[in-house]
Amino acid sequence: MPKRIASDYVEESVSKRPKFAIEVDLLGSDLTGLPNFDLLFAVLDQFVKRLDETDSTDLISQALSSKNILAVLTFLDTGIQRKKTELLTIFRALYILVMRGISYDSSSECNGIARELAEGVLEDCRFSCVLRGLKNNLGAELNKAALRLLAAVATADVGIARGLLRSIHFDDAGLVQCSRRRNTTDPQDVRSCFLNLIGSFVFKDSNVLLRELIDKKNAFTLVSAESYIDKYANVMLNIQMFRKIVENRSISKTQKVQLFSRNCLKHLLYLYTWRGEAVTLSELNSQNRLDVNCDQLDSIRTSLHELMLLLFTSGRLGLVFSGRQRESTTPPNNLIFQALTSPAMEAAHMDVLRSQLVVASLTSCPDLIHLYLDHMAPLLQPRASSKNWLSLMNLVRQIFIACKTRLVGWALATLERCTTAEQAASIIVNTCFLSAKMVDPIANALHYEEDPAVVKETKDLMKLLRTNILIILTWISTGDGFTVTTCNADQLKRELNQLILDRMPTTDCMKHIEKLFAKENFNREVLSDQCCMDQNAATESSVVSDSRTDADDTIKAVITRNPEQDRTELSSLPKEFRKPLKRLLGFCKTADVKCCPELLSALNALPTIVEVCINSYFHLPVIHRCLANGLRAARHHSVPCVKSKRILQLLIQHMDFTAVLLCNDGTSDEASRDKDIAAANDLSNANTQWPFLRDYMVELLLEAAIVSPKACIKKIPVLWFLASYTATLNPTDQRLLRILFLMDLCSGTLLTHSNGFSATPLVWGPVTRQHYQFQDVNTNAQTGSRTALMQPVTFHQPGLNSLFTMLDENRLLRTAICFPINRKWLGYTAGADFELTANPDENDLFDPCFVLHALHHYLTHCEFNVALSICIHILRHKFIHTPHRLTVFSLSTG
Repeated sequence: MPKRIASDYVEESVSKRPKFAIEVDLLGSDLTGLPNFDLLFAVLDQFVKRLDETDSTDLISQALSSKNILAVLTFLDTGIQRKKTELLTIFRALYILVMRGISYDSSSECNGIARELAEGVLEDCRFSCVLRGLKNNLGAELNKAALRLLAAVATADVGIARGLLRSIHFDDAGLVQCSRRRNTTDPQDVRSCFLNLIGSFVFKDSNVLLRELIDKKNAFTLVSAESYIDKYANVMLNIQMFRKIVENRSISKTQKVQLFSRNCLKHLLYLYTWRGEAVTLSELNSQNRLDVNCDQLDSIRTSLHELMLLLFTSGRLGLVFSGRQRESTTPPNNLIFQALTSPAMEAAHMDVLRSQLVVASLTSCPDLIHLYLDHMAPLLQPRASSKNWLSLMNLVRQIFIACKTRLVGWALATLERCTTAEQAASIIVNTCFLSAKMVDPIANALHYEEDPAVVKETKDLMKLLRTNILIILTWISTGDGFTVTTCNADQLKRELNQLILDRMPTTDCMKHIEKLFAKENFNREVLSDQCCMDQNAATESSVVSDSRTDADDTIKAVITRNPEQDRTELSSLPKEFRKPLKRLLGFCKTADVKCCPELLSALNALPTIVEVCINSYFHLPVIHRCLANGLRAARHHSVPCVKSKRILQLLIQHMDFTAVLLCNDGTSDEASRDKDIAAANDLSNANTQWPFLRDYMVELLLEAAIVSPKACIKKIPVLWFLASYTATLNPTDQRLLRILFLMDLCSGTLLTHSNGFSATPLVWGPVTRQHYQFQDVNTNAQTGSRTALMQPVTFHQPGLNSLFTMLDENRLLRTAICFPINRKWLGYTAGADFELTANPDENDLFDPCFVLHALHHYLTHCEFNVALSICIHILRHKFIHTPHRLTVFSLSTG
């Protein structure tokens, strides 16, 4: 009898709907009380298989529209009696219905039904049935189906996800086993499904949910455990989840410290040497190291490096503590120190990325410098013909070079929180000189006769340390910073002298230091690159000061570089670099009619020294100017030289490249810089440390763009230059504009055509970062393996109002009044013979040609009536209270 009824039902349905509609209606039947359960359960299995084959949207919508579809949940009410294959079909069907249903519009009926299904899964009896599917003895396929269903439930709604999170216990044996169950032949194994479940909570964009997940015991311990043998996709997912947490400002530093425990950081740091996926560590050790996919390894190292830099260098988003008002004897950044000295970082000096991480971490946590150097001291015992020893010494040198520009700032901070001269002197010496345990190895290296290279490398290090001492003594001689402390300059100097002499490796070194302390007259030029020095005091001897009126009618100093400072910086370089660079420095002033032998020799030496110059001396502005002059001289005399593509590659690989490129220089208006973006870039104030570095680096970028604009386009997307551009007439902005034109001439798709700008207003400066996400800005880092900067991701398209928010009324009015008649819009025939116009009186003015071009660019892609109404509306409201509403029209007729 029941069989005949079912047959009648099928015949009646076929006359009204397609064949698959019968099966959809049967999904909502109460199957638990029918004797032909096996037949009707096959309908559910057929439904799942048909969706796997066709992925029919109509079938999903019709299933969710069925009036009895919620009855599918009754399959779970007796889940304890179900066979393994039956549970698998039930989980897969519910996963499909929930996951596909929530993709509909939130106001649609299908979306509401999917949410009800997700809520139904969380009911006690049904949820227990799902947890039963996580048992290890039920098989991998059932484990995966259960985890996928839970992940779909978590994505349905924030409230449902929070309810699910409260019900899950990550120390449960079933979940622990799922987190460890790997299969190298299955691209979506059980562990992958477990990580997707965690990711469904992390990427739900709910701060409350994310904080509750972090507080959940054992959740991220299972994520990071043995990630060294995970699949490539799983490793990248883990890194993205951790980065999402780090960049979330609602997560407290206490929670981040609990999350990124010593064990978690150790597992993450091992990913620098990821060797591919495996089931166990023993299986991984048996594999050939050469079998690893190089592209995948580079991608993992790049993403991991950006994450670790953010953790180890940022005080706002990372794990860095300032160390103030602490009574504990342990360093405030002990967690970072433990990570840097973990087994995963033992060979950091042999790896470019890990070396950069060490240097950046120590400059952000100066309290760790002497501890890390003490840790390395046993390895510094000299060894003949040892590349390992030389690379280790190079890392030590890089640490002190990076510290060089921060010494005075650290000393000032030390004096503010120390009450005695002895304590302050100890902290200062620990950041600028040898640590206590390094004295013996360095002394042995200075007397090592078996290898001259060891002696030379050690002498170069001691020369650098004497420069650091000279900077401190010069700063003390000025008397700055002692007005609020309990110790005077003489007391501090005596304590420094005693501590430094105690750490002298040889008698000759002691004599050099004694001469420095006996010196009375100091040249303040050595303090010019100190980021904390008062700007007015610093300009007395090393810079020339002009003045300009800011947007609020206040006078600001326009800082320009004294040529003598370039020569001073060159004199601090090793001899093999100093000689060719000195010849190139003079080329811009006296361009040779013929290529003299000295210039030819310098150009021939450039390819051999360019890598060391950029990697080791990136922070010296004169390096960029010399390299720019080298490219200019080679182009002028048609002499083969270093390729511009190589220079661009070296620049973008440096960790501070984007920070310098996007910072505003001394002539830029920083009032409109987005505060949130500035806070996110809180990496030891990297964007204010080198006032002239950006100007000189843009000179080098321009020369590289002149030689090879196509390489410039491939390496640096145009949005990076627009974000650095401030649309003024200062020389740096003129060079940036010329770079944009050269790129446009090469591709014809940047300023006036496609690439996202066809119907979008051009925005520039800090406003660009409000519309686009510059991923490298969050970390302020470049990696040794990257070949190009990443294309920024669009937050929301800028509108015409975005243009007017960048046009300050006062500056726009001054631009109209002082319209530079000689200023011409760069034409497509500008080429390489464009002459830079430098007038200090016009540095603060908008570039009227570019501003009008930006307006014209948008209005030509907008309907006339719409454009006219928008312009009239904004101009009336923006300039209604001042005579500035006539400014734009004055510019257009100028």
